[in-house]
Amino acid sequence: SSAAPSSPFSSGASAPFKRAAVQTKFTGSSVSSPFGAPARTRSSVEPKGLSPDMSPDPIVKPAPLTGNFFSRITLTQVVLFFTFSSMIGLMLATFYVVLNTGAVRLAGIN
Repeated sequence: SSAAPSSPFSSGASAPFKRAAVQTKFTGSSVSSPFGAPARTRSSVEPKGLSPDMSPDPIVKPAPLTGNFFSRITLTQVVLFFTFSSMIGLMLATFYVVLNTGAVRLAGIN
């Protein structure tokens, strides 16, 4: 009357955890997801009618530089130049003030 306990990991038909057959792209199965959803193939993702273009990019020659040098300078370049120049000038002026007040002493300079 007492049945022998069976392992839940056995391969018997009464096992609660049945191992599903492993289906991969190498077995020829149409299902590649473990959840049973059909796999998205590349043909369903790519737009139709495309062909790969493996030709080299065309060589585009730059337009010849006309006019003088100053006509090609933009307002943005002028603003950047004065911004960086003023920042460097303020840093050097601050160091000069600190040096003259005696807060920094350089070796060999009296």
